[in-house]
Formats: sequence, structure tokens, C-alpha cells
Amino acid sequence: MNPSDFFAGDYRAARAKLHDAATAKGLAVEAHSNTNRGPKGEDLATETIWIGPRDASRLFIGMSGTHGAEGFCGSGIQVGWLRSGQFDTLPADTAILLIHAINPHGFAWVRRVNEDNVDLNRNFVNHSQPHPENDGYRELRDAICPKEWPMPARPATRSLSPSMPISTAP
Repeated sequence: MNPSDFFAGDYRAARAKLHDAATAKGLAVEAHSNTNRGPKGEDLATETIWIGPRDASRLFIGMSGTHGAEGFCGSGIQVGWLRSGQFDTLPADTAILLIHAINPHGFAWVRRVNEDNVDLNRNFVNHSQPHPENDGYRELRDAICPKEWPMPARPATRSLSPSMPISTAP
């Protein structure tokens, strides 16, 4: 077993590896569809896999892809857990819930945010209250998130990560 075989180069391949690993173990994969499409027109979904008794009092949750671009690593770990037999024998009264690609749009488009431009891990602001002040962010905002990113600059970023596609998602 070569650990590099657990990891995929894009969302579609990661999803296929997860399905193959679950099917090999006789596990059901439940898909929760996203109405948006991936960059190659592919279906997007968050998948869940339950392992163990449904009424277990102890539950381990392993989730991947909160920040879409992190889905590659998390998915590979989940596939590795399944293929390596880590969950073949569980302690009594214990179950596992794997959540694959909680942010399938971000995973497919290699973006931190979902289709609504929401960072699922950080956008917990009560918008009915005044937003907290963050002077440090205000000073860095234009460097972190420029108002304009000219097209000629985009290909230059590929040298930083040649295998990552440049997102043209809205």
C-alpha cells in the first residue's frame, strides 16, 4: 500500500477514490448534492459515510474540505483510513462519521470559500450586531485581497503551485 495512492489531483478524482475505498469495505456513501457545478461541469456533493452502530454513544467525526483547497489532504487521509483498515474493528459502542468535502464547491474550484463566498470556518459573525473592529486587517486588506487582480498576474502565480488550476469561478 503506497500512501500517495490515497491522494488525488482534483475533486472528481478524490470523490472517486473515496467511493472506491468505501465500496471495497462494503460501506454506503450518502451524497448531499450541491446545486452548483464544478469547473469541468461535474456534480458537486458532500458525502457521508457511517461506520459502526447507529446508536453508538461515542462518535468520531472526520471531516475534510472545510476550506476547499484543503480537501485534497483531508480526502487523502479519509481514503487512507478506509483502505488501511483503520476502522475495520472499532471499540464497543463507537461509530465513525466521515464527512467528505463539506465544501465541495471550494474543493472543486480550489477556493477557500464556498459558492456564496463564505469561509465556513471563519464566517461566524452575528450580522445583527456591529461588526468587531480589526485595525490590523484593515491595514493589510489591500495586500491580502486586492480590489483588482489583473489577468497577466494570474499565470505568474502558477509558478508557486504549478499543479493547482487557476480558478475562474465567480
